[in-house]
Amino acid sequence: MSLLEIFNQHFKQFFGYTNGQKILCAVSGGPDSMVMLDLLLKSNLTIGVAHCNYKLRGTDSDLDEELVINFCEEHSIPVFTRSFDTSNIAAINKSGIQETARNLRYEWFNQLLAEHQYHKIATAHHIDDNAETILFNLIRGTGMTGTSGIPANSNNIIRPLLGLSKNEILTYANQHAIPYRMDVSNEGTKYARNKIRNQVIPILTEINPNAVEHINDFAQHSKIANELIREKVAQLTSIYLEEVGNSLSLNCKSLFELPNYSFWLYELLKPWGCNQDIVNNVIEAVLSNRTGATFSTHSHRLIINRGFLLVFSLSENIEPLSLSIHCSDLPLQLNYDSQTIHLKMIQAEELPYLDVAEQYVDLDAAGDSFTLRNWSQGDKFYPLGMERSKKLSDYFTDKKMSIPAKKNTLILENATEIIAIIGHQISNNVKLTPHTKRILCIALKQ
Repeated sequence: MSLLEIFNQHFKQFFGYTNGQKILCAVSGGPDSMVMLDLLLKSNLTIGVAHCNYKLRGTDSDLDEELVINFCEEHSIPVFTRSFDTSNIAAINKSGIQETARNLRYEWFNQLLAEHQYHKIATAHHIDDNAETILFNLIRGTGMTGTSGIPANSNNIIRPLLGLSKNEILTYANQHAIPYRMDVSNEGTKYARNKIRNQVIPILTEINPNAVEHINDFAQHSKIANELIREKVAQLTSIYLEEVGNSLSLNCKSLFELPNYSFWLYELLKPWGCNQDIVNNVIEAVLSNRTGATFSTHSHRLIINRGFLLVFSLSENIEPLSLSIHCSDLPLQLNYDSQTIHLKMIQAEELPYLDVAEQYVDLDAAGDSFTLRNWSQGDKFYPLGMERSKKLSDYFTDKKMSIPAKKNTLILENATEIIAIIGHQISNNVKLTPHTKRILCIALKQ
């Protein structure tokens, strides 16, 4: 089987048939992204290219951009380029270069998706990257989720090379004379990931030539285990976690009666940014009755109170949302707390497929004016497929949603009813029908 056939098989397995989807390829000019671009082009998919020039490597950065532009022009591929003063932005934000570059590119990629009606972003991560990520997570400290590696499909990002190795990619590039440029900064050991890539993984492959493949096999098993863990955590959440005023209260004293309670405590605290070190400190504080002991993450503050752990959101001071929206305002992107909501209006004939990551509302039934707001106790709506209304609180309970997830939920309503629970469900009264002409597309990114 040729590499192109392997690629197409992987693509159909994880992403299905595109049926008119437009894919925006993130192309740096390196061998991975250039091979991805060539394979997508030969697979007769509708593609465009986005290239970021981070201005970090002087002339080399400009030559990367030139290579990508020339390839796209030669093959009549739409290409978008943008330059960033990455070093200066990182200094102003007091953040790392790699983190800054990542934030800059994905913010721009999402803008391109909205402005040019692309459906997915394709990145060139491969199985060596996946193994590197798993090792990095293990070294940094992680639970089971971190051992699942890089997802093939998450939100609006697809990674079609995850079935291929770095050696397969380089071999293909050389056999098919695909132009690419090597980033010499990747060969150094300045960053932790580079050390894993250039020092740790070569040693592991000396011990066992199939080390990378075995790490990726482990990641697949880990994904299945994580599904089972999520079900158990939902059950424990309903038993040991409750809402008390403006905080959440976790009954550690009762939780600690369970076998392997340290593991379950980690899984319960993980959504609030807790790593294993914080979990260990919480356990020590609870067992030694240190009421008042306080721990902080980037998003929450945790306080021990007589065997209970009180969890306070650091974003409690965010103003409640109540935003009036008219169809003439669309497309619209809104950032609120830790969420980004994308709203756009299209004609029914422009929707050749249904994306599970989006919600669709019949605007002919819903009207043109809406309010986007926080949900509140007493809210009711008509779930899709039901003729009777249901309380949102009951809907959340049925879905086994955690208390933090419920607190973060937004709803969209028109003048008479709730038409969508953002990221979850639409009202049965505004579902698409064969007579639908205008569609409101809703996408949520956490």
